[in-house]
Amino acid sequence: ICCVWNLASFESLMGAKGDRSTEDGIRIANKHFQQSAGYLEYLRTHLLQYTSLIDNADKNLPTITDDGLTMAKNLMLAQAQLCFYEKAVKDKKVGNMKSVIIAKLAKQTSIFYASASVYCKVGLLGMILDISWFVITDFQSKVFLGAAEYWQANASKEAALASGTGYGEEVARLKRADIHLSQASVSYTHLTLPTNREV
Repeated sequence: ICCVWNLASFESLMGAKGDRSTEDGIRIANKHFQQSAGYLEYLRTHLLQYTSLIDNADKNLPTITDDGLTMAKNLMLAQAQLCFYEKAVKDKKVGNMKSVIIAKLAKQTSIFYASASVYCKVGLLGMILDISWFVITDFQSKVFLGAAEYWQANASKEAALASGTGYGEEVARLKRADIHLSQASVSYTHLTLPTNREV
């Protein structure tokens, strides 16, 4: 159990430390985050049942939980999806990506972050986890909802320019993007980062 957990942690660390300024760096980081998510899911589905057999000298120390593993897995999937998003934005700048595809990638990134944020407040995890984990994942979820609306607005604009009609959808989506980003901003202002703990 500990070995698989450490493998997941190592892959997460390698993904976070990767240089995502290049396409190769983005692909490598994505692979590390996906492998981390895979280890966490394997731990949750195949090994979690054995945690009760571990002799824990400190009975007050919480054991690994289904909720905790699910939260961590969704966080890793969000980070992996973020790599896809970053690559798509880079590709868009050189004309090799459609706005509608970037919008879909942003939406899925938001979904993974939202799922992680929900599990930050569930059960035992909600009692012991620093609130900053919830605030940051909730913030990211709202930011990427805004990004999804922004890129869908770009797609609507491209279609409107081609047909000469349909500009209203672009405006509506930009307004929704502004709402999501405003909500993210409000959410983030409530965050007080711990001074002596890593987030």
